[in-house]
Amino acid sequence: KHGKNGFIFEVGNTEQLSNYLNILVEDEKLRKSFGEQSTKIIKKHSYTEIENQLIKALEIYRNYK
Repeated sequence: KHGKNGFIFEVGNTEQLSNYLNILVEDEKLRKSFGEQSTKIIKKHSYTEIENQLIKALEIYRNYK
């Protein structure tokens, strides 16, 4: 998401890309924040997490019968 775990810019807009890269070079706190937010997103979509959610759904289905 733009500004939460990275920046989105138009393809070919090298000026915009350059501006975002400069922001990241100068702002260590923002770089770390983007990394932490990206890690959280990745963990939500890991195989283990998906497996756990599927198991929970199956348990609910079994109990519903």
